[in-house]
Amino acid sequence: MGVPKVTPLSENALLRRVVQTGKPEMGANAGSGMSPTVEAALRKAGLTHGAWIPIAPNGEIHGVLSITTRGNAISSDLFERAIALGHIVELALANALMVEQSERDATTDTLTGLANRRGFDQGVERLRARRRFAILSLDIDGLKLLNDTHGHAAGDALLRGVGEAAASVPTRVCHSCLPV
Repeated sequence: MGVPKVTPLSENALLRRVVQTGKPEMGANAGSGMSPTVEAALRKAGLTHGAWIPIAPNGEIHGVLSITTRGNAISSDLFERAIALGHIVELALANALMVEQSERDATTDTLTGLANRRGFDQGVERLRARRRFAILSLDIDGLKLLNDTHGHAAGDALLRGVGEAAASVPTRVCHSCLPV
């Protein structure tokens, strides 16, 4: 029996508390509210104490840094260094998430969530290298009249609806269209 690499929250009370409160915790593994299976695996591996550091860039939990020791309680110095490491991981993750969001913003229309011109061009380049493809263009008759009569919020709602409908259409690969 190995030590589980993923522990459901229901099997570790300390981990559950860290996720709920967003605050680091440390303590002995035995009697800490872990499931008997997890506690037995940790005992077999000789892992007696643990610390759990939330990784929550911008206040949203993305994971928990877990450290364990064999035989000795985690010192306050080690706990503080683990918290500092958690902050470094949070910063790196926040930067990666920001870059990902910036790339998404640069290629996506904010109103519909569909690709904008840059995203469209990138998609065409990706497809051009792999297979034949077709482009469908839609014109929404009466959009200007709707905007003028009922306001731009109504026109925006129509555009969002058309965008959602277009995005929900399943795409299929035409096997006879693929190069041999």
